[in-house]
Amino acid sequence: MTFCLDSTILKPEDNKEIKNAVILLHGYGGDGKDISMLALSWKRHLPNTLFICPNGHEICQINPLGFQWFDLTNDDYNLLYNSPCIDAGSPNYIDPDTTISDMGAFYYNQNISGDLNNDNEINVLDVIIIINLILDNTYNSLADMNSDSVINVQDAIILISIILSD
Repeated sequence: MTFCLDSTILKPEDNKEIKNAVILLHGYGGDGKDISMLALSWKRHLPNTLFICPNGHEICQINPLGFQWFDLTNDDYNLLYNSPCIDAGSPNYIDPDTTISDMGAFYYNQNISGDLNNDNEINVLDVIIIINLILDNTYNSLADMNSDSVINVQDAIILISIILSD
C-alpha cells in the first residue's frame, strides 16, 4: 500500500536516535509548514522526537494556497473522485464496493451508478434489475439515480434516459 502526503519533517538535532514520532495536523486552509512552527518550539522539550507535519490531501476550497482534510464549505465529507485517500486504507478491510478500504468518513463508491449487474455497462439488463428493485421495494445505492434514498420509477426513467442518450 502506498499513500504519500507532502510533509514537512523535522528530525532530532545532532542526528540523535529517534525514539518518538509526533504527527501535527494543520487547520483548515493551512499547510504542514504552518504547523511545523509549533514543532520548532517543542523540539527542545522532546529531543529524540521526529515531527511529521503533512499537508492536507485536498487544495482548500476558500484558500487555494492552503490545504484541507475535508471540504467545510458545503458540509460534504465524501471523498472526491481524485482523492489519494481512495483505496488507501487497510487492505485487510473491504469497502461495500468490494475495493480496498478508503481513508475518510465515508467510502468512495467506485461502482458505476446505474450499472446494477456490475458488467461495466449500463443497458437494458440494468433496467430490468431496477424494475425488480422497485417491485421488491429493495434499496440499492447504485440504482438510486437521483440520490433521494428511494428507488422508484423516477430512477428507472433516468436510467433509461442515460441508455437512450448513448
